[in-house]
Amino acid sequence: MFQGRELTRKLYRDSVLINNFFKEQVTNAMDQVATELELPRKTKFSQYFVLCELYYTRQTTLTELSDAIDVTMPNVSNTVNELIGLGLAERKADSSDRRKTIISITELGLTYSKKIIPLCVEIFDTVFYDKKQSQQIVEYYEETLKRIDVFQNRG
Repeated sequence: MFQGRELTRKLYRDSVLINNFFKEQVTNAMDQVATELELPRKTKFSQYFVLCELYYTRQTTLTELSDAIDVTMPNVSNTVNELIGLGLAERKADSSDRRKTIISITELGLTYSKKIIPLCVEIFDTVFYDKKQSQQIVEYYEETLKRIDVFQNRG
């Protein structure tokens, strides 16, 4: 049975393992679609969430993107610049307020998103919602929470 420091390390390693597996699967799917669409270079995992937000909103501002995906403005700006470089997004001044910059998805970005989003949803569902796996994960974490509760109440 894991306790204290060992438990913390195990929970951390498990969460990193799950995160890395999901990230790897999504990145592989993104690479496959990028190759199929003959993009000049591969896309990055971090670009997926910005692209999804652009896909669903069609156009937004950097501030709105930053707030929506909970990422700092400099990181969102860099990601948007990368998407623009790939031809998946574009930047233009707002016609009603020239101080505001609008980020929008391009036709290529729409095509890419229509292919990648269902693949990523399928990966997510398989990784996190497979009934047998989900039950095992729930049981594992319920047991872990019980152990944490016992540990905290030793007092």
